[in-house]
Amino acid sequence: MNEYNVLSFLESSAAKYPDRIAFKDKDEAITYNDLLMRSQKIAFVIRKISKLESYEKNRPVAVFIDRNIKSLQLFMAVVYSGNFYVPIDPALPAERIQAMMDTLKPICCISAAKRKLPVEASSFDSLVEQVQAVTEADLEEVKGNLLYANAIDSGIYVQQASGQTYDANSYLLSGRISKSFSWCRTVIGLSGSALLSDYSYLSAGKVADARTAGYTVSLDYSLRLARWMTMEGGSLLEMTRRSVEGAAMAGVNDWEHRMQLNFLPARRWMISLHNELYHSSEKDFGVNWFCDASLSYKADRWEVSLAGRNLVGTSQYERVHISSAVQSYTLTYLRPREIVVRFCLDL
Repeated sequence: MNEYNVLSFLESSAAKYPDRIAFKDKDEAITYNDLLMRSQKIAFVIRKISKLESYEKNRPVAVFIDRNIKSLQLFMAVVYSGNFYVPIDPALPAERIQAMMDTLKPICCISAAKRKLPVEASSFDSLVEQVQAVTEADLEEVKGNLLYANAIDSGIYVQQASGQTYDANSYLLSGRISKSFSWCRTVIGLSGSALLSDYSYLSAGKVADARTAGYTVSLDYSLRLARWMTMEGGSLLEMTRRSVEGAAMAGVNDWEHRMQLNFLPARRWMISLHNELYHSSEKDFGVNWFCDASLSYKADRWEVSLAGRNLVGTSQYERVHISSAVQSYTLTYLRPREIVVRFCLDL
């Protein structure tokens, strides 16, 4: 199996944090270990109901989605089965869904949605019921023959275009002003931008006029407080708003602050302290603070430095991003702390 893919991430997370919540919605939550075990077992069921031979893989599986963690479990299960999934909105018109089925020719259809579908599909609950009959021997077969023999060598999911085209217009306005002062050799800059995008938004089979507006304002500075001390940094505010037919859908404000202090205690020596702080209007997101420190010595043709990174021990970094197409949430796991020694030689 490719060392770096979504399954490797799930397996390593389940090994390190088996009881940590992987996903949750308003109705339920699932841990990494439970997600791993259920995905593998549903993968066995998918191959069984699709009547696939052990060598068959990279086939489309239609997944009717809903806003719940059941959809995510089905996605993982399809990938574990050695196939790729095609997410389908069950609210699309029946004729559009049928056209997608005719084009895809999926090996099976599975559903995490509650609504009635125009095509036959195995529900999430029925898949879970069949999972109860999966034995440890079956699971070993999945691990030994399906998961790794059918390693991922193509994309894990496919999205189909609607077949319709619409005009989209974007307008960008940006600018920057800066001013220098003799006091402490200070330089201050102020920047700003506005990006408006008008486009058509397809939701539940209906096309609506939509707009995404993004605004940024930033302030940066640098100054020399003394012969042996300099400071530089800045703050950035990003505001994103999205509306459909004039009704607001989503909006988020992200702040980023940074500050670096450099000390020159002696000739050729420098001590640096770098801080970054991120926070968002999203209430579920906490404050992310990163602090690095370094000590360096620079000669004419070589330089050596000792750096301590992420000294506060921040273990994860959360962000939200909104565009005209998607609203995405990212969670990045980090090394809590690390010490780095670097040596550079000019040849």
